[in-house]
Amino acid sequence: MRSLLCLAGAVLACLLAAAPAGAFQVGMQDDGAFVAASAEDRARAFDHAHAIGVTYIRITMVWEGFRNEGWAPYDAAVDEARERGMTVQLTVTGNPKFTSLGQGYVGYRKPRPSRYAAWLGAVARHFRGRVRFYSIWNEPNLNEYLSPQIVRRRAVGHRIYAQLVKAGYRAVKRADPRAGVLIGEAAPSGHPLRFIERAARSVPGGLRADGWAHHPYQFVKVAPGRPQTRYSGGISNVAAMNAALRRMARDDVLRTARGSTVPIYFTEFGYPRPGWYYGVFSEALRADYTLKAFQLAKRAGVRALVWYQLYAKPGRPRPRRWDTGLIEADGRLSLVYRRLMDNRRSLAGF
Repeated sequence: MRSLLCLAGAVLACLLAAAPAGAFQVGMQDDGAFVAASAEDRARAFDHAHAIGVTYIRITMVWEGFRNEGWAPYDAAVDEARERGMTVQLTVTGNPKFTSLGQGYVGYRKPRPSRYAAWLGAVARHFRGRVRFYSIWNEPNLNEYLSPQIVRRRAVGHRIYAQLVKAGYRAVKRADPRAGVLIGEAAPSGHPLRFIERAARSVPGGLRADGWAHHPYQFVKVAPGRPQTRYSGGISNVAAMNAALRRMARDDVLRTARGSTVPIYFTEFGYPRPGWYYGVFSEALRADYTLKAFQLAKRAGVRALVWYQLYAKPGRPRPRRWDTGLIEADGRLSLVYRRLMDNRRSLAGF
């Protein structure tokens, strides 16, 4: 099977061209498989990704990881993705609250926009012409990633984020004018639409971006597209997201540099395996909802839907641990993976 996957990956790499501007892309993120792995394991992971139609790779660069590892693992992942004709997105973010460094040089608590912009600019210069999109911060509407969110009962997190966006956008455009800048990367809870609109309205002249990145997880037994209110940023509410972005463009508080409505990129998504985290889904239901989610995103004009985690965690399910993996530790392909592979032509176009 391994040799067949390698052959399939090589053939697809030859056939795939860069996705046309505005075309829907199937995406994948698994930093352990694409960034931290050996060359052989990384190639195998890319083969598995190709087999389900992946043409978009998201990588998260956390300050602590960059400080410890340097450029090399990110260079290897970016270069291999590009060799296979894939779009590369790099999310550049400070240390979250739960990392060993915590605050660090670029940390979650009151990060200095000038410090963050200096680092982001250095990253964009290093990858000039190789990374298509840079996104600013990760889940800034959660206190674990950006703090404080509230001071004396008043929301302030959105103001901190707006300053990071203003500084970060300029830094990327100076370092690599052809690269796109995505903002948001918000969690589905914590009122993401309200958060980004408050951020956009908090600064004179509003914000500019080339796309709105979002994590539309929906951990309830509600099929994508069916009404649900528990997660305001869940994938079922994509119509409300598009409407909000159009309104902000009309109000000139969030738009592209050319004055257009910013497009949506769903940059982190998945359904947990049975028994893990909010693992209330059977594998059959997980597979059904996954396919419907990709179909909904494509119909709604979303530019990419990135599945988070290629490989499953070994061992017994643990309710408080995250696992949205598609391939078991022993190499078995999940029903979700097989369903995506069977439908890759309708989703990815090949």
